[in-house]
Amino acid sequence: MRSFSKLKALCAWPAEIEKPSPRRDDAAALGTLFHERAERWALSFDGAMDYSGVPEPVAGWLRRLVKSWTPPPGLECEVPLGLRDAPWPAYVPVREPRPHEYEPIDKDEVLMTAGRADWVWPGVALNVCDVKTGAYYLGPPEQIRQVLAQGFAAAERACVRSFRPGIYYARVGLFDWGPVLEKGKPEWEKAWEAVVTAAKLPKKPLPGAWCLTCFSKRDCREAPEGA
Repeated sequence: MRSFSKLKALCAWPAEIEKPSPRRDDAAALGTLFHERAERWALSFDGAMDYSGVPEPVAGWLRRLVKSWTPPPGLECEVPLGLRDAPWPAYVPVREPRPHEYEPIDKDEVLMTAGRADWVWPGVALNVCDVKTGAYYLGPPEQIRQVLAQGFAAAERACVRSFRPGIYYARVGLFDWGPVLEKGKPEWEKAWEAVVTAAKLPKKPLPGAWCLTCFSKRDCREAPEGA
């Protein structure tokens, strides 16, 4: 089973060869701190952000969040979600026994992919937003398989016919929203096909021009530049 965060458009091999590094772990710790304080603030009754013990740059990211967003009614944070392999999006309730590891609550279910949706709230369409603390723009949200998988699972869980995929970039305090995807429309079908394809990519290198922007190419035996 491949988690939402490891759904890639063209090659899944980087997730298989990823190596621990102090720099990555430090960045992950900052991201975790931001997520925790942002969730506490967003779900609190008084709306006061807790900056105690928060170092820069995370404190700055939190200040931008407070200025750029008012948490909406019905907001849910860190929602665990699963999807099964089917011709259409099919939600599977999951639990997370260990961090970033998921299993179906119903042991007879078989997960195709699973993960957490950072922020979900109702609107004209269900808003499904992933929060990023990294330094890079990832592209249009409607093309990011991780966000699409979150959206499909959240929409099926809520029994609604449409969702709007989005990404919040904490470093700049900005939302990037994709178009609403509606069940039965060609865009919906195309997006679901993209999620299924990403979930089923083989665990082997699939070299191509995309290797140029791959952070793991130095460790990949089939990266063209290293051949």
